[in-house]
Amino acid sequence: MPYRDKRQQKEYLKKYRQKNKGKLKEYQKMRYLRDKIKINQLCKEYRKNNPQKVKDFHKRGQKKYRNKYPEKIKAQRLSKQIRIPFAKLCVDCNDNFAEHKHHEDYSKPLEIVYLCAKCHRERHS
Repeated sequence: MPYRDKRQQKEYLKKYRQKNKGKLKEYQKMRYLRDKIKINQLCKEYRKNNPQKVKDFHKRGQKKYRNKYPEKIKAQRLSKQIRIPFAKLCVDCNDNFAEHKHHEDYSKPLEIVYLCAKCHRERHS
């Protein structure tokens, strides 16, 4: 693999990665599991030393999410104002009390289905 030309080395590595995707993924997984404590410690240290960078990173992610799913955000904001009726049973099982609100269609933000935690989990899986 020792190439004098950087371009040739780059091409070789690109082909190798394409050819051995599964092998590399497995290696990365094993490396993470082996060095999990060290990696987590480094991440924790980075977050502690660069709080503003981390905050900005999360803000960018939130903004991107809000721009990508505006209907979902609107529906979630409206549903926070609506309370689950007292002693309302789950729509799916009719056994447990409803604890969660679920939107089938985010373009209709006021159409909310009341579900227990178990049925809500099943709907999302």
